[in-house]
This record gives sequence, structure tokens and C-alpha cells, in this order.
Amino acid sequence: MHRFRLSPGRLPSYEEVQQPMSAWRRRVRRGTGLRLTARFRWAAVLLLLPLLGLAAVSGAGLVVSANASAALDHAQQLDASLASLDEDVQHFGLTALDVLIGHQADDLAAMTASEHQVDADFAGLARATGFTPAQEQALPLVAGAWSATIANRDAIRSLENSIQTDAAAASRLEDAIDLDEKSLTSRVAAVENLGATHVAGLRQERDGAVLASALAVALALVIGIAIAIWLSSRLAQSVLRPLGILRTATSRLAAGDRTFRIGSGSGDEIAELGDAFDSMASQLEQERDAVRARKRRLVALVENASDDIVVVSATGVIEFATPSFRAHIDSESGSVRLNDIVHPDDIERVTASWREALTLTDGSTLEVKARLKHRDGSWHHVRAKVTNRLGDAGV
Repeated sequence: MHRFRLSPGRLPSYEEVQQPMSAWRRRVRRGTGLRLTARFRWAAVLLLLPLLGLAAVSGAGLVVSANASAALDHAQQLDASLASLDEDVQHFGLTALDVLIGHQADDLAAMTASEHQVDADFAGLARATGFTPAQEQALPLVAGAWSATIANRDAIRSLENSIQTDAAAASRLEDAIDLDEKSLTSRVAAVENLGATHVAGLRQERDGAVLASALAVALALVIGIAIAIWLSSRLAQSVLRPLGILRTATSRLAAGDRTFRIGSGSGDEIAELGDAFDSMASQLEQERDAVRARKRRLVALVENASDDIVVVSATGVIEFATPSFRAHIDSESGSVRLNDIVHPDDIERVTASWREALTLTDGSTLEVKARLKHRDGSWHHVRAKVTNRLGDAGV
């Protein structure tokens, strides 16, 4: 019987197997943190645009509402000035009648003060701005009507300063003053009505501006939320989609498929991660092919060895045998027990040696001689070297 020492090709070390993974990790660490950061920054800027639009719409609405409110307040102030003029004209008429009836110096002073107040009202209206075109046309007519009463006012002073009062002249002045007052008040009322109409229109404009501003803000808010949701969804998809592909690739790699490749992507860090994964998978595939090649070489060496190699379990069942040994035994199924092929006279000695080998430490070896049954029924003398490899998981 021939003996030989099996020397298979060198298997890759742990460091060699881990080298592709370590290189992959280093590439990932170097590539992460630049373009994705820029993408998220741009997304943050774009998400600010709806807020800026909302602020712009709100600001424009506030400006429009403020302008409408200011115009309304100014128109109301002008309307109040016209109302004050109407009251002062009526007060002048009353004081003039008091002068014609009472003939008192105090009444004349009151009439003069009332005249000055009406003059001041007209002067203030002449300086004021913001009247409607119709009011601007009507105010000079009102001022002209007031100027037309100067003759009657002077006549009242002349009559009051005369030594003897003319009753008939006083009566005519009363009628004239009454007509002047009615004419002035009617003209002032007409201007007031124009102002009231203008104020009502401005109030509607202000209310419309407030409502339009509220609707614009609500619409801008809805559009802003929609844009924010769309942008966030697009950003999430741009990250989650390649990550899903990478997860599928890792699952297939874990299942043993080392041919799957992610391929080139968008050029960002996730694409670099995919490239690193493809590189790692390629290196692992090369390592697997190298291991398979070494395994095939080992199998070829074992199958063509001059000595027979047999692996027997602790229960005595032949689990592996080289083809040259398998050709000598009765069965090719691999379920033959060692005692079935040992000569009956040698079973006791083989069993004792087997038990002794089981008690030895892992890797210990002893020799035993026995006769084994050939498949043609003859018995062949063999010398076997028994090595305890029960503790070796690889065997």
C-alpha cells in the first residue's frame, strides 16, 4: 500500500477575503458627504420659496389693505369737514337772525365769529386733497354761494350800526339770510352726499382688499404646502430608489448571487456607493472563482492519488472514499459500514484500533493492518493509517 501527503493549493486567508470589503468601506467613507449635502441644501432653499411667496402675498395684501384703509380714513375726514361746514353755515344763519331780532352787540360779535369759522372751513377745504372729481367741481360753487352772501352780511352790520332800525329792511334781510342759508346747506349737503357715496365705495374696496388678501394667503399656503410635499417626495425618491436597488443587490449577494451589478447612477454619493458595491462584488466573484478552481484542483488530486483516502464517521459509516477505493468495495451508494468490508477474523483487532483512535487527541495517528473485502469477493491485505479528525468541522 502506498502512502502520500496531500498538499492542496493555498486557501485565501481571512485578511485576503476581508481586503475587498475594507477597500469598499474606505471608498464609501471618502465619497460621502458632498453632493448629497448640496442636494439637501438646494431642497431647503426651494422649500423656502413657498414661504417667501406666502410672505410676499401677505405683505402685498397688507399694503393693499393699508392703502384702502388710509384712503377710507381720509375720505371720512373730508366728510367730517363737510359736515362741520354744514353745521357752521347753519350756526351763522341762526346768529344772523339773532342780530336782526335782538339788536344786541353780543349777537353781532357771535355772527362775526361764525363768519370767520365758515371762512376757515372753506380755506381748509380749499387746501385739502382727495376729493372726487364731482366734489372738486361742486366745492367752488359752494364757496361762490358763500361769497355771494357778503352783501347781506354787510347790510346786517350797517342796519345794526344805524341809530334807527328799519323794520321793513330787517324783515327783508331775514328772508334773504334764510334763503342764503338754505341754498348753502343744500349745496353742502349735495357735496356731503357725494362724499358719502365715495366713502361707501372705499369701504367696499377695503373689505374686498381684505377678503382678497385672505384668499390669496390661503391659496399661497395651499400651493406652498403642495410644492413642499412634491419637493420632499422627489428628494426622498431620489435617495430611497437607489437605496432600494442597493438593498436588493445586498440581499442577492447574501443569497450567493455575485453576478448582480447595480450599474452607474446619478453620479452622487449613492452612485459611488453602488460603484463600490459592484467593485466589491466583482472581487468576491473573483475570489469565489479562485476558491472553486483550487477546490477542483484539490478534488482532482484526491481522486487521482495513488493511496486511498477514506473518511469514516464515529458510528463506522464510510462517508467519503476516493474513486480507487470505492471501486474495490461492494456498494457505490456511500452508505457502507466499515465492519461490512473487514474480514471477520480482523474485526476485533480493527474495532479495538478504532476505539483507541477515538480516545486519542485530535490529529493523532495510528496504524492498523486488516483484510478488506473486494467487490469480486476476494480479500486484500491493506495497511491503513487512522487519524482522528472528528473534531475538525471541515472534515
